Amino acid sequence: MNVVYNLAEALWYLSGRCDLSMIGYYAPGMGTYSADGHMLTGTAYGRALFTRGQDGHTQWDRVLDLLRRDPDSKRAVLGFFRPNELVELVEQVNPDVSCTIAAQFMLRENRLHLTSYVRGNDAYTGMEFAATLLGVQVGHYTHHVGSMHVNEPHYKSVRRVLNEVNQEDYRRPTFTPPVMPTSSWWHEVRAVLKQEEALRTNAVQHTSASVKATGLPSYWQQILLVFEAYRQIKHTDQPITSN
Repeated sequence: MNVVYNLAEALWYLSGRCDLSMIGYYAPGMGTYSADGHMLTGTAYGRALFTRGQDGHTQWDRVLDLLRRDPDSKRAVLGFFRPNELVELVEQVNPDVSCTIAAQFMLRENRLHLTSYVRGNDAYTGMEFAATLLGVQVGHYTHHVGSMHVNEPHYKSVRRVLNEVNQEDYRRPTFTPPVMPTSSWWHEVRAVLKQEEALRTNAVQHTSASVKATGLPSYWQQILLVFEAYRQIKHTDQPITSN
């Protein structure tokens, strides 16, 4: 699992971006799915979730507002798949088709449950947020997949993972993640995105002291330190471009 990419992908979604300039830094191979070499349409779920409509609200906002007004609602559905994606695929003008079709939130007994509907899922590569904003506990996650598959180039890696897990002396590693903060979410996300861009463009370097000086909660401080470690890997022997 590429933890750096996982964190970057989450921020990419939260930013509502669909360009390659950010996510391509962490996963250069994603450029092969872009029709024009600059943008991603199907993969960029953040644009579907966090782009404001004519009413001034995002799809994400509408779903959370619905659950606040009607906690028992069965209509809190987020849509990802665009009808035009099939047209673009048939006409061979865009190879980037959404893997996730839709996601449904259900709030029951103060626990937020999420069910995802996915057309295809690579088993080898690839809600806490909503629960935090609603002030409820995280419930169950249910994953429905039309095609769960392993691609041939990954066969050896998958066998290695399965063999490791099947060893008699295998012990599942345990890690205690930091607790997600419960307030000032969007303000903090914007601050983290600003710091991420500075690190990605090699405009700044961070230490534990400088990250602490940002005033961000420890949850976000640890994420910035991960990006700093990645900056050092990507920008080896390159001077910092700005003070």
